[in-house]
Amino acid sequence: MELETYLGRAEWLYQRYRFRCLSEDSQEAVTELKENEFAELYADEAQQLVYLTDTQLDSDFELLYPDNYINSITERLNLYNELSNLKNEEELSQYEYRLIDRFGALPPQAKDLLNSVRIKWLATQMGIERLVMKQGKMLGYFIADQQSKFYQSGAFQRVLAFVQRNSDKCHLNEKETRNGLRLIITIDKITSIDKALRIISGFVE
Repeated sequence: MELETYLGRAEWLYQRYRFRCLSEDSQEAVTELKENEFAELYADEAQQLVYLTDTQLDSDFELLYPDNYINSITERLNLYNELSNLKNEEELSQYEYRLIDRFGALPPQAKDLLNSVRIKWLATQMGIERLVMKQGKMLGYFIADQQSKFYQSGAFQRVLAFVQRNSDKCHLNEKETRNGLRLIITIDKITSIDKALRIISGFVE
């Protein structure tokens, strides 16, 4: 491609990208550009496109810092806020190290809290918008938009492979909800956070 032509196209794409990013659908716009106009540039990244940025977690497990572990309410709130802003395993490991250094060995509830963050990250990779861990079951509600390109992605193919490998303990089904038809994964016999993490970690294998 001639340099002038390339630069002209790059400028056009930049202006389009800039305009789209001003809208509420900026994440969708970036994904669309990477999959279409920028497809060649992002070929190596195709398997790592982001379809979901966060997962809502609802659980009846005790996920907290007990009063007798961290006495100060203000300190606990600060640590919860810090935890919610962590982005990856390296940051979480450093955070855990600092906790142990300041307050001593983690009690079970704190260990479960940190592992619940790992579970959330994995669920997000799986395209699960909402994850419910209650009464011995784990229910994952996938992206509500049935037209989302997630359902044609390698990530969703890994979900299907994950379910096939674990057919003895999980299954997929569709359910009519207040927000329309939703695809849901159900995993049985979730008796602990540790077990939930072990099972869902199989997604990345």
